[in-house]
Amino acid sequence: MSAMENHAHISQLNNALVIPQTPHSDFGRKPMSRDHFISGVCQTKNSDIFFGHKYKNNLLLNKDLQLSTIKNSKSLKLQGTWLFGGLLAPHFGHFMAESCHRLWAWQSMATKVDGIIVLPPPGYSDINKWPAFIFDVYALFGIAKEDIKIITNLTEVEHIHIPEMGASFHGEIKSWYAEWLNGNPLYGEQSHIHQNRKLFISRRNYKLKGRVAGMDAVAELLAEQGFEEVYPEELSIKEQLLLLSSASHIIWEEGSAVHLMELLAKQNSRAALIMRRPKNPNIRNFLEKKYDNLYTDSSLVMDKLAQNRPNNALAYFANIIDTIKGLEQSGIISKTYDISRVKRLLVENEKIDSLEYVRSLRLSDEKRKLFLSRVKLFQKLRRLNLDKSHLIKYILFNDLPTNTVTPKDLREMSAFLAHPKIEETEKHEVAQSLKRATEQCSNKALQTKLKAIQALIS
Repeated sequence: MSAMENHAHISQLNNALVIPQTPHSDFGRKPMSRDHFISGVCQTKNSDIFFGHKYKNNLLLNKDLQLSTIKNSKSLKLQGTWLFGGLLAPHFGHFMAESCHRLWAWQSMATKVDGIIVLPPPGYSDINKWPAFIFDVYALFGIAKEDIKIITNLTEVEHIHIPEMGASFHGEIKSWYAEWLNGNPLYGEQSHIHQNRKLFISRRNYKLKGRVAGMDAVAELLAEQGFEEVYPEELSIKEQLLLLSSASHIIWEEGSAVHLMELLAKQNSRAALIMRRPKNPNIRNFLEKKYDNLYTDSSLVMDKLAQNRPNNALAYFANIIDTIKGLEQSGIISKTYDISRVKRLLVENEKIDSLEYVRSLRLSDEKRKLFLSRVKLFQKLRRLNLDKSHLIKYILFNDLPTNTVTPKDLREMSAFLAHPKIEETEKHEVAQSLKRATEQCSNKALQTKLKAIQALIS
């Protein structure tokens, strides 16, 4: 899309009022609430003309809070002509999803304005203390540090150009913006260098900050299938975009690097997502907009026994055979693997990762022993080919089912109880886990079914 066509998506106001983030609004509020957004640009004499932040394609505006803020604030004046860059969300994922989609206009407007206005939350008014990734992303758009004008007070701006947000968090990407991204404006024509590479986007360096236990075993299989293991934190943002934009096959171990896809149009790659946070659909929903062919493995079990912080918790494959077959059936990998070897390596790596993980947490000896005994039983289920017993695995790690218990769960529990190699102490351990799960369950219908399984064990 040409610069002239892009101007159809840029509004202009004279003597406009720029409303900053405050400790009570937007990303500055703790806890952050989408119901308390007020920041943006409005026409001084008509506050009904307002350009603010969008979420799920909808404008976020608490009108009463905004009017109160304007009424109780003294405004400054800023001369000159400026481009509005929007709100700054300092967290990497939110920055990529919420703070980048007005920046496209800089390329056509840079020579016509005095700089770009950015609205940071309180605590980020010193640009020298901003995270480095912010400047790396701005640099992709051609924006230098000295081009940025921070506004933290209510300010009347002489002339301001306001680019439309090409996309919003959890919203749909605008067709014109997708076309603009599809022209490779951020990384030029170098992407042909990386064509047809198979990539595994790894969290190997984040084993204690949210990883799938035993993933190194899967990485070994993928290497044999011709995949390169990529550590995003070791690459520049531009290098990452070059890789992501031209892979023929890509597997994501869910993590923050996914958010770089905000700066790419829809890709033709065969893609897979390993959801280490299986009950959080946000990343999956986002990637479904970026790939026509996306295989998602959400049948993972997350530790909620040792800690209850999903971003840092260790996750486990519920059934590695199903995961590998899913990758094969989706055309991500070929059928040239030894599944028994993968399973054996997985168990070995799971044990190592679990020990390292539990040692990193501040746990009592009793809780540490309990966690490791659950891992041991979890792995025994693998060795006995009881991998289908997902309910047992969930309750072992206090990761409660979210909807219902099916007759299949009852059959699998019966198979577990009847297996000759399952000891009475292990049945007791499952019974205790199930009792705790039943007591903590707030879903009455689900609680009734958990009680039925409890009776089965008794």
